Amino acid sequence: MSFKTVPQMFQHVVSEKPSLKTFYTKTENGWEGIELADLQVMVEDFANGLKNLGINDNDKVAIIGANSRKWSISDYAIAHIRAVSVPVYPTLIPAQSQYVVMHSESKIAIVQDEVQLDKVYPLINDANSNLHTIIIMDNNYNGGKENIIKFNDVFNMKDTQHDIKAISATVEENDLLTLIYTSGTTGNPKGVMLSHSNICNNLLSINGNMEAAMELNPELKPADGIEDAEIKITANRADQENLVISWSINGVENVDDVVLEVLFENPAAGQEENPFIIDDITMDELTSSRIIPWDGESKLFIKLKISTMNFVQYTGEDCNHTFCL
Repeated sequence: MSFKTVPQMFQHVVSEKPSLKTFYTKTENGWEGIELADLQVMVEDFANGLKNLGINDNDKVAIIGANSRKWSISDYAIAHIRAVSVPVYPTLIPAQSQYVVMHSESKIAIVQDEVQLDKVYPLINDANSNLHTIIIMDNNYNGGKENIIKFNDVFNMKDTQHDIKAISATVEENDLLTLIYTSGTTGNPKGVMLSHSNICNNLLSINGNMEAAMELNPELKPADGIEDAEIKITANRADQENLVISWSINGVENVDDVVLEVLFENPAAGQEENPFIIDDITMDELTSSRIIPWDGESKLFIKLKISTMNFVQYTGEDCNHTFCL
C-alpha cells in the first residue's frame, strides 16, 4: 500500500474493498455499518455541496462535535477539495470556540447540534469573522435562524456538478490538511499545521510496524482464513410462488455477520425491484436455507456477504444462478 495524500488513501481503500463495512453506528436494530462504496458516494456528494457553498483551495472549514460518521464524512470531503479542516473541541466554552473559528478564518462551521451552533452563531454577524454558513448535523433542527443548513441538504446541492475525483487527484502531499488547535491552557490556543504528508507518513509507518510485528510473531496475524473461503449458493423452486435459497460457508473463522441479498429483475417491467434481504442469519446457520417469495418470472442475482470479527469482508456471488427459472 502506498499513498501520499488522504484522498489517495481513501480512494485506494475503497477500490480494494468496496463492500467492507465501516463507521458502525448504533441504531434501534443494533450496530450498523456503511459499505465503503456507499461512503465514497456520500463523501464526494458532500464535497460537491461544499464547493457549491463557496469552499475552494486552502479555505478553512471548522468541525465542532463528537466523533461520528458525519464528522468523518465532513473531514474526508474537506480533504478531497483541497480545503483545510479545523477540528474544535465540543467541550470548549463559547468564547474559546469563537476564537478558534475566527483565528483560523473558517468560512463554514459544521456543528453537531444546536448547543454547538449557539456557541459560534454570533460570528455570522461579526464583521471581523469570515464565517458565513453553519451546517448542523442534527437534521431535525428547526431553529429558524438564517445562514443555517441541515447536513443532509448539503448532499443535494448540485447547482454545479464538480468532478470531485479529479479535484482530489490534484491534492499534493505538502498541502495543508488540518489545523489542530492546542488546549490554550497557557494562553490563546495555537493552530498546529499538519500536511497530508504528516498524516500519511504516520499511517504508513504504523502499517509497516504492524506487518513487521506479524512477520516476527505469526500468532499475531488474523486467523480468518477468509482467502480460503468456500461459499456455495443454490436456488430451487419450492412451488409456484416460492424459492428455496440454500448456502454453505466453509473455511472462514471468526464469522461475525452474514447477510443474504437477493435482487430481482423483472424483464416484463423492465426494471429492478427492491432486493430481498435476510440479515437475521445466526452463526448456527452457516449451512442452511430459507424460503423466499418469487413471482415466477424475475431473474435472480444472489449475494452472500460475510463479515468477520477482524472486519474483513467477503462477498460470494452466485454466478451460476443469475438466471430466470
